[in-house]
Amino acid sequence: MTLALCDNQTAWEPRKGDTTDGEFLQSWEWGEFQRKTGKTVFRFLMEAGPHARERVQGFGERIVPTIRFVSLPRIGALDGPSWVLLMREMQQKGYAFARIEPAHGEAENFLRRQGFSVVSISNRQPRHTLLLSLTSDNDAILSSMHAKTRYNIQLAERKGVVVQKMKNPDIFWRLNTETTKRDRFRSHEKSYYEAMIAMDMCHQFVAFFEETPLASMLCVGYQNRFTYLHGCSSNAERQRMAPYLLQWRGMQYAKQEGYACYDFWGIAPPSDTTHPAPETAFHHVSWQANHPWTGITRFKAGFGGEAVSYPPAFEVVFSPRRYRIYALAKKARAFSRM
Repeated sequence: MTLALCDNQTAWEPRKGDTTDGEFLQSWEWGEFQRKTGKTVFRFLMEAGPHARERVQGFGERIVPTIRFVSLPRIGALDGPSWVLLMREMQQKGYAFARIEPAHGEAENFLRRQGFSVVSISNRQPRHTLLLSLTSDNDAILSSMHAKTRYNIQLAERKGVVVQKMKNPDIFWRLNTETTKRDRFRSHEKSYYEAMIAMDMCHQFVAFFEETPLASMLCVGYQNRFTYLHGCSSNAERQRMAPYLLQWRGMQYAKQEGYACYDFWGIAPPSDTTHPAPETAFHHVSWQANHPWTGITRFKAGFGGEAVSYPPAFEVVFSPRRYRIYALAKKARAFSRM
């Protein structure tokens, strides 16, 4: 097994024999977007033989001048020696710790057995999602939706909602501002969305009534997957059900462009049998009813799809002293937001 830095996009793109899951977080273009937001980007090609290799993209972040960590989101199927080699490389680069969110596998337990200091954490990327196959025809996809969801799509059409594909960060930001105030969640800065929308792999859709934008969403297309990443809507004309038609038009576009899967990017977790919580269900999907995402989960579940869960996230600690400082700073930030 060899590990080499990659600074060439052509060499980075997947080829036959590579282990890849179509995760856009590991794409070259997403890495360049992260670089624009101020992160350090590195890419490793890990050769596993003449016809197979593994790709690892990570993002270095600085918490304070003396503490840096690296984020490794949705890494694919690395074998044991590859994980050890990668962790040793991150340690040599001077990172205090590595935050890892695997696409699958048992890396956390393996690294513990290898003597690494591992801390279980909450996932930054959505751990649970819905994946909807786009391989059927449009009528079949529609018929697989909940009847109420189909009704709302048709209602939006009857009430004059029209969806356009465009790149307009100002419209997205105005609607996003309304949404964050209404639903009380934190948002990225406008410059973040401007950089995202500028990417070729980012697709923006806007739902209008007459000339008024009612809803917008940002999707990312990579390999065979089309991912709904961010959405927002106006407080006005909510009876026109614009978000339902917006999603359907996004799915139709993705299918037309040859994507095989539509990723809803985040739903509430299923009930935990070890710590029972009230459960609710809608259209073959069940989840923890008291979770903050229960509303958006119900909305997404109506479109159908298969519930998929990723492994839990964890951090590998290379510098216990700096990690303790980081943990204290994290608690202080959380307290200041209360």
